[in-house]
Amino acid sequence: PTWIERDLYSVTGGRWTLGREGRVFAALDRDRYAVTVFGPQGDPVLVIEKDEKPRRRSAEEKQRIAANARLRGRHAPQTFPVEVEDTDPAISNLRVDEQGRLWVMSSNGNRAQPEGILCSYDVFDPTGKYVQRIQVACEGNGEQDRLQFIDQERVIRITGLADALAVMRGDVSAGEEEADESLEDALMEVICYRILQSGPSPSESGTGVPGTP
Repeated sequence: PTWIERDLYSVTGGRWTLGREGRVFAALDRDRYAVTVFGPQGDPVLVIEKDEKPRRRSAEEKQRIAANARLRGRHAPQTFPVEVEDTDPAISNLRVDEQGRLWVMSSNGNRAQPEGILCSYDVFDPTGKYVQRIQVACEGNGEQDRLQFIDQERVIRITGLADALAVMRGDVSAGEEEADESLEDALMEVICYRILQSGPSPSESGTGVPGTP
């Protein structure tokens, strides 16, 4: 067997979403900031893109991914070719809001954010034109927590979801067994927030800031 990360890429895990009028949005290319929009009949009608490079991984991150690229089972072979990419997938998450605008979180959107910012989204109008960047001002860990927007007024934050999924999959790197055992006992929370907006209107270039649990 082989484990080639590039060949395993798919749009599952938040890299596709439904829009209005039967449209489907999907980040088909792992290394390109581009979202293909499909019409109700399945034909591509638009590509929304932005010039932004994917986040580069550290050597430690690549080692951890390689260590978890293994087959499960008592007799499964543990030595086989493994190829890990130097970067994260260009796009991490997609959503379409009630106005038909596409929100894109890039691989940089939940890391190295300003103080007090959980994550950031690039927002595009229904024609694919870039509108603004929205920063989510909220406590939490952008790498571990996940946001789920309910409507224009409420958003849910699920804490520690990334680690919980890793434990569920059995992703335990060499020498990290004790750390991962502690994750199994970590408290997970589902917190609902009321969204507040600060800054310029959505039609202007600026920053929107949700908040307030």
